[in-house]
Amino acid sequence: MFGEKYVPSQVNPILTHRHLGKDYPVYAVGHADMVETQNGDWWMVSLGKRRGINGECYIGRETFLSPVEIEEFKEVDGKESICLIVNPGGGIVPIKHKRPDLLWSPVAGTIELDDFITDKLNLEWVFLRTPMTDWYSLDNGKLVIDLRPEVASEFVNPSMIVRRVKEHKFGAFAKMKFSGNGDNEEAGIILYRSSQYYAMIMRRGEFIVVSSVMNGVKKDLATEQVSSDEVVLHIESDGRDITFFCGDKKQVKFDCSVPLEIISDKYQRSGGYGGTMMGMYATSNGKPSDNKVEFDCFSLKY
Repeated sequence: MFGEKYVPSQVNPILTHRHLGKDYPVYAVGHADMVETQNGDWWMVSLGKRRGINGECYIGRETFLSPVEIEEFKEVDGKESICLIVNPGGGIVPIKHKRPDLLWSPVAGTIELDDFITDKLNLEWVFLRTPMTDWYSLDNGKLVIDLRPEVASEFVNPSMIVRRVKEHKFGAFAKMKFSGNGDNEEAGIILYRSSQYYAMIMRRGEFIVVSSVMNGVKKDLATEQVSSDEVVLHIESDGRDITFFCGDKKQVKFDCSVPLEIISDKYQRSGGYGGTMMGMYATSNGKPSDNKVEFDCFSLKY
């Protein structure tokens, strides 16, 4: 219906948030596409990002939906053309609006708790770059991960299995069994935005260690000694700061926090479109190892 010749619209840009400022909760909109419903209505799907409490975004681009009207007009030379009116009367991606008149076909929600009882990883789990070897397995309700020399701060495929973080406020915990064979060996939970910016709570030797990596510089922020090989690690975000907990028989809150800003868009060279990931990470930090870590479960909720 749009014809063979592209003609610049008289109302360009048909969709922009550049004039809304930092108070509007959705920004960085673009990369749109069009879809027609069975009733002949047109809708636009576009990408955008939601701001957090302080105006920063800590999660990746998401898909937004806007109604579109197609209007005809005549050009100066008399030729007929059309233009697209996105969200008539608004011209922006609305926060809430009536959904398209389509059959309700909900999809299964994302899992909160994964106890690894299946023979394959749930499809929500992803890797940092493509694994070229088999360094993990599912065995009798356990996710077993090999410790390898690769680390999260390098452009490699580390022993990292993560899920996408979809909200600015979240809580996650993992139950694992691990005994390190040296201070170079560690395993636990990682909150990862890029090779230069992430936070971790890891078992290292007899200690649980909270660390942050800011602009590529790693700092250990707090430690807690534990006696059991089986521990529960926990991370919480209130939308401003990240707090950490651990315990074998009881939960211990670490006397430190990491500003959520560490994973904000402003530190990401590519604009932060990829978003934040969280999950399980194990490494022998550059040294060969035949050690492994067992994860009994992992939970991520909002």
